Amino acid sequence: MMQLRWAPAARRDLRRIELRVDALDPLLAGRIFAEIERQIGRILDFPYSAPAIAGSALRKLSIPRFDYLVIYIVLAEDVVILRVRHAHEDWLRI
Repeated sequence: MMQLRWAPAARRDLRRIELRVDALDPLLAGRIFAEIERQIGRILDFPYSAPAIAGSALRKLSIPRFDYLVIYIVLAEDVVILRVRHAHEDWLRI
């Protein structure tokens, strides 16, 4: 099974999401994080299931229920989460 690693930028993204959403609706923040966690669990089992970003080794996992994207790369036995961004942000600038 693949191992999960988080890039520092992805950890900062999660913290930013938590601060912003938790201030508005703590229950919503919990639901968002639970869905992100569930979807990331899926890519650990099927790391190539999310589409590749054209011209790169990066992959883009969509969390459509909450409009978030998880940008990651598969390296040997690791799935490295690079960014977690809202779909309306400039997520191409990672």
